[in-house]
Amino acid sequence: MCEQRRKRYAALRDKAMLPDQMDVCGICYQPERVPVRKSGKLMRRLAMDHDHKTGFIRGLLCHQCNVMLGAARDNVAVLASAIRYLQNAASDYAVLQMGQESV
Repeated sequence: MCEQRRKRYAALRDKAMLPDQMDVCGICYQPERVPVRKSGKLMRRLAMDHDHKTGFIRGLLCHQCNVMLGAARDNVAVLASAIRYLQNAASDYAVLQMGQESV
């Protein structure tokens, strides 16, 4: 990314988006928790999430949520499938737990 674009994104992040998001991730609503260095003294800044096709800035994300979207390739169908997977696993676990209680 060119230096001019990086500075423009930093200005947008700091002046416009951070007050709206109150310095928390737009997905998990938590502050950034990943340290910059192993010392753990400095935390990363929230990442500016954007649509890779259009360049449209969607908001600010913590490192973990940003990686999650990247791993899903920003594909809503993949993310919806992941939600169904987690919900089904949770309901299957609940059924197993109920079955063990009646034994």
